[in-house]
Amino acid sequence: MEGHDLIMMVISLICSTVFYSIGVFASKLEKPMWFWSGEVIDPNKVKDIKAYNNANAKMWKIYGLLYFVTAFISLFKVKLGVVLLTLISTIGIVGLIWCYEMIIKRKYMY
Repeated sequence: MEGHDLIMMVISLICSTVFYSIGVFASKLEKPMWFWSGEVIDPNKVKDIKAYNNANAKMWKIYGLLYFVTAFISLFKVKLGVVLLTLISTIGIVGLIWCYEMIIKRKYMY
């Protein structure tokens, strides 16, 4: 393993830890979890806060696991890891926004 291979793996693991931790935080939160920075969710607009937070947590945990898989793959194929990291951090963000706006908000908010 070369230095840039290790850097790739460390970056992916850091991202994985951050996003998975957001999911853990969301699952333990008693008030509604926010998605956008600075946004405050009115608890009166959420049908079931616990279910809303669990859906939000699941979304973030899956996103974090994608980075973990990328770290694992980059141990064996660094170029594939770079491609996956690029896709997850670009298209993946769009996927998060879509998931939150089209699935979570529509299902759990008035």
